[in-house]
Amino acid sequence: MAQYGYRKQNGRFVVYEDDYALGSTEYEVLARRCLDDITQYGANPYEERSALRWIHTWEEPFDDETHARILETIRNTFFSKPDWTWGLDLGEIWNDFIGDWGYRRQMILEWLSKASVLQLVAAFHLGDIYESLNLAFSLAMLMEQKEGQERAEAISSVIEILSMHPKYQDKEKNRVFFDLFELFYGIHLNENGPILTELIEKDKKHNREAFTLKMLPLYTVSEDWLRGRNYRPFAGEESESQWWGFVLGKGLENLLSNDAEAPVNPTINEDELVKHCKDRCWIKRFISKDESDKHYVVIVYVDEGWNVKEAQCIAESLAKPLADAEIVTAALCYEECENPPKYVMDDLYKLVRGRFLFTGISFVGKRLPKVMDCTRSYTVLSPYRPVTSSFRFHIDQDGFINGFEYATYKGNPETDKDTENLEDRAEEKVEALLHFFDLYDDRQWLTEIAFPDDNVTIRNREFEKMSAKEWIRFISENPLTKEDLGWLYCYGLEYRDLLTDSENLLELTKAFFERGMDPNQLVTDEYPNGDWSKNSYDNPMLVAVRFENEAAGVASLKFLLEHGGNPNTVVNFEAPGIYEENVFDWFEWDEDVNGDDEEMPERTIYGMILTWAYGGKRACGGLMPYQMLIDAPPTILKDYERYWCKYSEGGKKPLYIIEKATGRRVAKYL
Repeated sequence: MAQYGYRKQNGRFVVYEDDYALGSTEYEVLARRCLDDITQYGANPYEERSALRWIHTWEEPFDDETHARILETIRNTFFSKPDWTWGLDLGEIWNDFIGDWGYRRQMILEWLSKASVLQLVAAFHLGDIYESLNLAFSLAMLMEQKEGQERAEAISSVIEILSMHPKYQDKEKNRVFFDLFELFYGIHLNENGPILTELIEKDKKHNREAFTLKMLPLYTVSEDWLRGRNYRPFAGEESESQWWGFVLGKGLENLLSNDAEAPVNPTINEDELVKHCKDRCWIKRFISKDESDKHYVVIVYVDEGWNVKEAQCIAESLAKPLADAEIVTAALCYEECENPPKYVMDDLYKLVRGRFLFTGISFVGKRLPKVMDCTRSYTVLSPYRPVTSSFRFHIDQDGFINGFEYATYKGNPETDKDTENLEDRAEEKVEALLHFFDLYDDRQWLTEIAFPDDNVTIRNREFEKMSAKEWIRFISENPLTKEDLGWLYCYGLEYRDLLTDSENLLELTKAFFERGMDPNQLVTDEYPNGDWSKNSYDNPMLVAVRFENEAAGVASLKFLLEHGGNPNTVVNFEAPGIYEENVFDWFEWDEDVNGDDEEMPERTIYGMILTWAYGGKRACGGLMPYQMLIDAPPTILKDYERYWCKYSEGGKKPLYIIEKATGRRVAKYL
């Protein structure tokens, strides 16, 4: 049998398997931790939960060259696109730690430049596990602000919220990863003290309410972000045709029709505005909601790295009244606006958060934003002229968008009631579509809009809590597979506590069964990846009794057993082919854990009785778990409400099933 240990060599602690070196570290605390993890996880240097993986991966001396290499690796790995965590809105606690990617990105770069190699290792590995460097940075900030019990409680709250994400539901695994981060990051934190003091103070000042134009230089944007929020390059060499080429590249050909072939000149001449631009910049117009002949023009300057250098807002208005608002004129007044209206700042805030119309976006096949409810149309005031842009949506029988119509119109001053349709303009269509896009809240955006269609499944959608009646409507109106129904019943409704009235579970269980849910289905909470140890297994018969209302849960269990459910269905693997646990074994194990009859929950007692009644046996050996003590078949136990259980004197086994009315012993648990 292999022997593990460590010894100090040339100023480093080397971890050995017999005489073979598994890795080395400058820190004895890490060497000790590696031995602990080898005991728990084995000597696999690629086991992600083990500290051995970390010192094996970065086994070179922690010198300046290693520091530079890790820093470069982190930048190349995590800074190519916005961090996914910025789009999650899971409550105040989460948002306090996560922040916004456009703003955080610069803070993270500053943090990385100050971090030690060991802290960079911690950041890299946590970032790799969760595909989020922002999460690692948030934990680092938490560690540098809190200590002891306060820190432990804060980290636990982050783990709790993180487990809401469909990909990171395993709280125990999350705890292991966070513990490793604390270990690695904490070594240099304890030795050298905090490195984030200034950044933390700056971060505390950042929130939507305090967001101003002067804060824009704190952010980094991108060309896609600017174009995707309808900002146009200005005072540069880009031609009008190049602009329309970009817009068409967004996959909006059907929407824009032929407008790009002969774009209409803007209502207001831009020759005057160019005098107010200091350099190449990006501009966007907003029509005043109070004065139809007034605009606010936002000008954003960026450097070569797409860091915002400066932003300004100019109020643009006509110098004198015009008889025809469509006439192009240079008679304009410009005035610096230090405090733009709220709707202008809201749009800027969305820009720096990375909310933009991205390449290939399509709303066909998507649900309407929740705030629209059943509304089939959406209108918005054009920011370019005093007209209204309107979308009318066509919805299929399942509630998904399958097409839409667009129109530009304004009121007819002669009739005071009727409207007249105007010529459509492509940039107005894009702006109207952008307003519609902004109606999707962060959760709906993340689960229905941000992902390509083939990546959106029942498993990675976010659901609100609903009543049994609402869930019945949902499963009736959506094309769900047998696997979808099983997963939603096992891991959505119960594990994520999405059912508000569990007393109506039996009605819901019947609806799931009628839609095609298999009572014997083996359901996993992670996509099978060939490694059985990483999958969580469950089954509808087990889940039914775990709902809050035990009476409804037991009734649901009986319904499933009466409709094809087999109590001998294998539901868990500790090691394939070595140990198998079936539905009955689960209840038997629950009885062992809960002790005597005064402590056992109703679900366990009736779970045992019902699985016996329907032919349950132990998976290993197929042994009968009970002996009938009366001249009657075990099927009499199907009328479960007539029976209860009771231990022999002293509260010890054997356990007897008794008839409630008479106290007669009818069966004995072996």
